[in-house]
This record gives sequence, C-alpha cells and structure tokens, in this order.
Amino acid sequence: MQVLIRLLRRRGVPIAPPVLEATLWTEGTLCTSRQHGARCLGIKALSAHPDAAPMALLFAPAVVRVDGETLVLRGIERVEDASGVVAGVVQEWAVRSRPSLGPLGRLSPQAHAVRPDLPA
Repeated sequence: MQVLIRLLRRRGVPIAPPVLEATLWTEGTLCTSRQHGARCLGIKALSAHPDAAPMALLFAPAVVRVDGETLVLRGIERVEDASGVVAGVVQEWAVRSRPSLGPLGRLSPQAHAVRPDLPA
C-alpha cells in the first residue's frame, strides 16, 4: 500500500511541533513482516531498493489516533546501542493515503499535494 509517512517520535521522544511542521512527508509503503520471531509492520521509503531493509519495524503496532485523513500508528521499535545492547522504544508514525498522480507522475498538478517541494 503506497502512503505518505512522517515520523512523530525520534528514538521514543516526541518531535517538537515546529520541527514536525517543517518536515516533509515521505512517500512510502506499509508491509507486514516476521522479524526476531514476531510479526511486525514494516515502513519503507517508496524510493528504496526492493531488497532494502525497512526504515522502521514496529512490533505490536496499533492505530492510536485518527486526525481527519491521518492515522497515527504506535508500536515498539527495536534499537541497539554502540555496545550491542538491545532495547525497545515507543515510536509513532503519521500515515496518510498517497493520492494517485496519474500518468504524468511527478509532473502532475497533484504532485504538489504529495510533496510541497515538487514544482506546482
């Protein structure tokens, strides 16, 4: 499923609203996976190579809020420090449906709605 995604927490800490508002949405996909013996939700950038690892793997994902067209997903993300100690942090991602751009793709007038940095 192609979606627009935006990270709401960095290593478990909520991102400040002014920083969040200045952050562009990323085009991505959602997929289920089995990692470390458990099912999880994978979040992957649309521009990533098909064999590339996901940007994030959320264990025990749940929809915690619906704001208009945006779903907020919360889950546990596995993190590892430099010494190899494994822990888990609560992560949140905002997810929106990615509008179809039609045959013109990024040259379409709708592309600006997907990414404001694209020409209108």
